[in-house]
Amino acid sequence: MFQYQYYRAMTLDEVSETLLQYGGKAGILAGGTDIMVQIHEKSAR
Repeated sequence: MFQYQYYRAMTLDEVSETLLQYGGKAGILAGGTDIMVQIHEKSAR
């Protein structure tokens, strides 16, 4: 199963810090309905 961790940033500084900390492993989620479907479809493969 595909593992992921969700972090809810409250400020732009927190967003920047998180992206820097995780590098290419991090992404920004806005809205989220379609990306969550894609994550679950990937884990089913």
